[in-house]
Amino acid sequence: YAAHALMMPYQAFHAAAVRARYDIDVLRSRFGVSFEQAANRLTMLQRPGAAGVPFFMLEVDNAGNRFRKAGSQGYPQSRFGGGCPKLPVHAVFSQPGQILVEAVEMPDGA
Repeated sequence: YAAHALMMPYQAFHAAAVRARYDIDVLRSRFGVSFEQAANRLTMLQRPGAAGVPFFMLEVDNAGNRFRKAGSQGYPQSRFGGGCPKLPVHAVFSQPGQILVEAVEMPDGA
């Protein structure tokens, strides 16, 4: 978190994210960081009064095993078994180099 905060200060990054409509490539270029670093920083924009869009990232393998997650506050995580059947995590392996985005709605409407 500290390294991201130094490279992409909260207020500057949040303002740039809003201006760029959360375009990760624009943010990556603006702050001179990798795609993953910019995406990960987006998951950290949870400051009360200055929160961003609630992003989350999952790092999974072909079998659907989760290696790491970032963000996802309020996202129901399975404790056992594979990933969520509503997220097409396996689709990413058939399209290397493509960014796949999913909008997720929780049962309570969040």
